[in-house]
Amino acid sequence: MEQAPAIIKNNDQSLKTCILYEVLEKKPIFDSYRNFCNLVGQDAMEYPEFEFWYYRFYHGQVDFDYDRSADPVPKTLMDIPISSLYKITEHLDTVERTYLRSMNKAIKDIADSHAPSFDKMEITAYGGCSMEWRLDNNAFHCYRKNKGCVLQKPNGSKIKSRDSYLKIISSFEKLESCELTFSKFENEVQFRRIAEALGVEIPFGPLQIIKHRYQIPESNEYLEFKMEDEDHSSSIKIVKIR
Repeated sequence: MEQAPAIIKNNDQSLKTCILYEVLEKKPIFDSYRNFCNLVGQDAMEYPEFEFWYYRFYHGQVDFDYDRSADPVPKTLMDIPISSLYKITEHLDTVERTYLRSMNKAIKDIADSHAPSFDKMEITAYGGCSMEWRLDNNAFHCYRKNKGCVLQKPNGSKIKSRDSYLKIISSFEKLESCELTFSKFENEVQFRRIAEALGVEIPFGPLQIIKHRYQIPESNEYLEFKMEDEDHSSSIKIVKIR
C-alpha cells in the first residue's frame, strides 16, 4: 500500500480519476487540492493544472484524453501589469500585505512600495530570545527555536526561518512618529550615550529630559527626539518635522 501514491503519481489517468472523485464529492476546490496532495504527494501536480481539470470535470466535460496543447497559455498573477498590481495592493491592510509579500520577490517589492497603513506600532523584546510587535491590533510574535526562529502571524499561522537571530531594521522614510518605552528592570537606558551618538551637548549632573532635532541627510526634514527618564521606565519619542 505504501507504493500506491507513487503508482498514482506516475499515471496521468489515475491522477485525473482522483480529481474527478473530489469533484463528485462536491468539495471546495482548495480542500480538494489539499486532499489530492495528501494522497499522491505535494509535487504530483501544480495547482493551476489541478484547477483546470477540476472545473472541466465540474462542468461535465469528463474527457481524460483532452489535448491542452492548442489552448492559450494560462495567465498567472505575475502577468498582470505592475500598475494594476499596485492598484490592487493599495487596498490591502498591513497584515494582508504581509501575507502577500511572502509569495515571491516581485510581489514583495510591490507590497513594500506602499506607505504603512497602520496608525500605531508597538515593539517588545524579551531578553534577546523573543520579540513581539503590534501593528494597531494585529500582533506578530517571533521566538528562537533550535538554530533558527519561528514567526507567528496574527491568524495563528507560523513560519520557520533558518536565521539564528532576531533583527529589526527601522526606517523613518515613511513613518511619521515613533515612541519607545523601556522598563528599567529589563533594560537600563543610558541617556548620555544615546545623546552623544546624536551629537547633543550634554550638561553636567543628572539628566531627566533631553530634546534634540536631527536633520535627515540630504533632506529639509528633521527628526525631533525627546528622551525622558522616569522612576520606573524611560521613553524616547521621535517625530518627523517638515
